[in-house]
Amino acid sequence: MKRELALIDWLRSEGPQAPAAVMSRFDISQPTLFRAVKGQSEMIVSLGAKRNRQLAVLRSVRNLGSRIPIFCISETGAVSKFAELVSLFPDSFAFVLESDQYKPLIFPGLPYFLDDLRPQGFMGRAFLQNHKDLNLPNRVQDLSSDDTLVALSCRGEELPGNLLVGAESFERHQSAVQRSIQRSVDLVDWNRPEKNYVALAKMAIDGEMAGSSAGGEQPKFTAVLSRPENSKDNSKNRSKDNSTVSVLVKFSPAVDSFAAERWRDLLICESLALLVLRQNRIAAVESRLHEAGGRTFLETTRFDRVGQNGRIGTLSLSALENEWVGNSTNWASSVEVLERKKILSKEDLKTVRLLESFGRLIANTDRHSGNLSFFWDYGDKKARLAPVYDMLPMLFAPSQGGEDTRKKFLRPSYEHTLLEVWPIALRLAREFWTMACDDVKLSKSMRKIAADCLKCNRPDHTP
Repeated sequence: MKRELALIDWLRSEGPQAPAAVMSRFDISQPTLFRAVKGQSEMIVSLGAKRNRQLAVLRSVRNLGSRIPIFCISETGAVSKFAELVSLFPDSFAFVLESDQYKPLIFPGLPYFLDDLRPQGFMGRAFLQNHKDLNLPNRVQDLSSDDTLVALSCRGEELPGNLLVGAESFERHQSAVQRSIQRSVDLVDWNRPEKNYVALAKMAIDGEMAGSSAGGEQPKFTAVLSRPENSKDNSKNRSKDNSTVSVLVKFSPAVDSFAAERWRDLLICESLALLVLRQNRIAAVESRLHEAGGRTFLETTRFDRVGQNGRIGTLSLSALENEWVGNSTNWASSVEVLERKKILSKEDLKTVRLLESFGRLIANTDRHSGNLSFFWDYGDKKARLAPVYDMLPMLFAPSQGGEDTRKKFLRPSYEHTLLEVWPIALRLAREFWTMACDDVKLSKSMRKIAADCLKCNRPDHTP
């Protein structure tokens, strides 16, 4: 018994270990070791097949226990259990696929594809405010891995992508599906969404909407629209009856101020940038603009949803960087590493280089790794670039206090790896700035900025 207790204490502090390491540490034979493990089966777990076996001590995560089921939602809305997350001492996790239980993936913290779903940004803060019963920290930056797992497992029925974490989130999802079948779920009218959007914006500002944990600081909410049969739709994210589409909606402040005007301008600019990309056959989210209640609403189609209940797996560049890249300077440099590792295709690398260049040329200073996403099948190492979103001239955003920052756009330089795509990006940027110059919905000050930026982006301008 003393040896078993010593073994447990050692595994608690050292984490998962190969049997050979344990036998060497305690100077015991293999039969003796596995008798000890069998005698403590409620505490010690054996993971993997004979050649890659790891021994570890189970760790309970609050009221979730040590074994948490992971479910996957298909594009048709079917739900299946496809993995189990096993929490281990001191703070690692094993991800065990149902289809390959003898090859668990052991991570030093929460797996990167689950950590990518943590509450963040505007909607993350709303989530914490709306779920005080979970006893989570008040700030999203203070969430530990265990805090994140509690959030995902207890209120994760509407996560980005196609995963459900934990039994409670599964049950909440099933209830939501049942409500949608019974049509008791609130659907927004495709032709007249403005009234709903005004109310949903107020709820989002008041912290009454938990919804998706989509990142970003811009105020936003999610909605499901009922689309008429004769409406134009170029997206694939529709149900078989062509009746619903899921959207993410950003909105400007409903006050008369410089900040409100500028955020309105930026939402309009985002819609123009997305339009330019789509018109040039670069996948970008579909978008519409609406005006109501003193606000401007930018509605974009969600690429991780299919109809009302179907979903598609997605992952941010940030998650891919954390697992395979490490430190990175920009989108293009990260994707170059991922292409070398055969995770992304050469075609996607070229597109990302173009997007990196286009973003620089339209003054998008918010090109962080959470603003680029990929379609991802869990258990598969391959990823595909998802449609572009959050592409706008953030250089001209107001300060946190709402003041005009008076920043001046300077024609950016570029690395040699962008040489091939830079002329194309320059042409697209000129299309964008020209459209902005001519758009009467923009304020005079924003149109003046657009004209200045168009001059900076002359083809004969030396960077």
